[in-house]
Amino acid sequence: MKACLHWRAAANGTPRRATLPFLTALVALWACASQPHTRADANLLAFLADTHVTRTEVTAKLGDPHAIFENGRIVAYRLGHNNEGYFTVPAAQKQTQLDWQGVDYDLMLAFDDAGILREHSIIALHGGSP
Repeated sequence: MKACLHWRAAANGTPRRATLPFLTALVALWACASQPHTRADANLLAFLADTHVTRTEVTAKLGDPHAIFENGRIVAYRLGHNNEGYFTVPAAQKQTQLDWQGVDYDLMLAFDDAGILREHSIIALHGGSP
């Protein structure tokens, strides 16, 4: 963290340090924006029914996709489901691991060239229905 702190000259020429609380808040905000929604939510996927949903909005709500196809035009999310609703299931830490424990569905999203969601589908992986 020390490498992230920069010294700057104040208006009067004396050096000052960037505030640690500001940097901590900035890092926390960045971390929250990139984390998947791992708590079950009955309305997690409701926003997909809206018109003009962007790739940025999807990533903000669901985190990074599990898989990306066709140069980012199609993305996939791994979903679990319980009595409280859907939740995203993080991918295995290593690409060589195929851990599908707790994954009930694949959410497939197709975007147009402008990054607008055009189609989505939930695919049951264990013979269940979405």
